Amino acid sequence: MTKNVVEEPETVRSCEAARNTVSAPYGFEADKISALEAKNLSYERYEELVVQRDQLRKEARSIEIVYSKEFGDLITESFRAKIECIRLKKTIAKVTQAINRGETVDFGRINREIEHEMTAYGEQMKAMLANVILAKQSVTSPDYVVEQVKRIYRRLAKMIHPDIYPEFDTDMRAQELWEEIEIAYSQNDLVAMQDLEIMVMLHIDEDEEKKPKLSFSELEERIERLEREIDRIIHTQPYIYRELLEDDESVEEKKQELSDELEEYRAYVKDLSNTLDGILDNMKGGAVWQMNL
Repeated sequence: MTKNVVEEPETVRSCEAARNTVSAPYGFEADKISALEAKNLSYERYEELVVQRDQLRKEARSIEIVYSKEFGDLITESFRAKIECIRLKKTIAKVTQAINRGETVDFGRINREIEHEMTAYGEQMKAMLANVILAKQSVTSPDYVVEQVKRIYRRLAKMIHPDIYPEFDTDMRAQELWEEIEIAYSQNDLVAMQDLEIMVMLHIDEDEEKKPKLSFSELEERIERLEREIDRIIHTQPYIYRELLEDDESVEEKKQELSDELEEYRAYVKDLSNTLDGILDNMKGGAVWQMNL
């Protein structure tokens, strides 16, 4: 049994198909296609790749959300245990160093030093927890809504996308509209997208030529850059998690792997705690260390 974990899983296939169909004319003899036609074909391909790149980014975010829903709790708990292992190792090292030097073990100073050194881990932990909470709060939109939003986005992107609309950098209203479009698109807000399409059409004179003033070589460079970016997206995290998430057996295996990892960290925490307790017990004066377990 498989699960549909992304909203439009056909994007990669359509990307390849579009690339092949658009690329076909380049095989024609030079006398059968004018320079202007070649440039127009390049521009159409460029527009298509911009939209496909954005769609893949959206799919990647959807995959990341599903991944966090499935594995987020185990991943964060495992990371929490890992942090405690690091904290204990640092504590053991600092206490042992002080003892070997014949110095008084200043537990307050050691604790402050470790807290400072562990700041980055704490911030990372907060970010992970926030992502898991957001993932659990996310909802899945109906397929027909997703498809309508996708179509409207394609139309809007060809009119006002920052990589396509030549006046974007100086058009404050276009920038405001595009920011709203990105939010509505990411949330599959169909009503907002419909309203924004009207506002964009009122703002942009569709009869006026709005294509960037790019040379043929500049277009080709941008196309190559987009193709590299698309390839990177589909071959890196989180997009590569899609195959795993679509297979129930693989999901269960991954959960078991993460559970085993968590137990290993917890066992290591106990071992390190016992080691530190032994060091403290051997210290003169019977000093006591407050553990953060």
